[in-house]
Amino acid sequence: HLGGSDVGAAGGLELAKRDGADMQEMALAGLQLKRGSLRMANLRGASLAGANLEGANLEGAEMKSVDLAGATLAGANLVRANLSHCDLRQGNLADAQVDDARIVQAQLGGVNADRAQLDRVDLADAVLEGASLIGARFVDANLRGANLETVKLPGATLERANLLGVNLARGDLTGAQCRDAAFMRADLTDANLTDARLEGVDFRRARLKGAVLDGADLWRANLAGADLSGASVVGATMKGALNLKEANFEGANLRGAVLDGV
Repeated sequence: HLGGSDVGAAGGLELAKRDGADMQEMALAGLQLKRGSLRMANLRGASLAGANLEGANLEGAEMKSVDLAGATLAGANLVRANLSHCDLRQGNLADAQVDDARIVQAQLGGVNADRAQLDRVDLADAVLEGASLIGARFVDANLRGANLETVKLPGATLERANLLGVNLARGDLTGAQCRDAAFMRADLTDANLTDARLEGVDFRRARLKGAVLDGADLWRANLAGADLSGASVVGATMKGALNLKEANFEGANLRGAVLDGV
């Protein structure tokens, strides 16, 4: 174990050539390990700011509190890795495999995770403000309490995801697949949910003030106590939606909305 040692990127490269390496608290800023393997490695508290880990195998790695600011992990395998409390601000996770990873209370502001696979990931209380998550998958993911303000999620899949109390103000969820997701008490003020699939979504006490839901499908969605004041729901389908009478539609544009059977 070389905890706290400053071996630099060159020295760290030798250690990084084997799975299960102990690189805890090492200073490895700028490390070049494209398509390398650190499977099951211990990187807790290490500095990898600006590192190139494109296509690297980090499956099951211990990466709690790692500094990955500005690092490239595009196409990397982070399945079952522990990235809790890590700093990934302005990093690149495009096309990465992050299923079943733990990323609790991590800093991911401005990260690019377009098309990343994040099924069953735990992102509770993480900060993803301004992140690009276009086409990413979050099936059965836990994002409870996360900050997703101004995030880009067009075409993303959030089926059965837990988004209880998240901040999605001014977020872009155009065409997102959100079937049976939980948005209770979420802040979706001025969010764009145009053409989103929202079947069975739990919007109880959610704030959707000024949101755009044009063409969205809200079949079986629960809107009890939801605030849709000033929202645009043009052409949306709310057939079979639950508790519409308990929602606030003051000033909302419901032109062409389908309300049959409510």
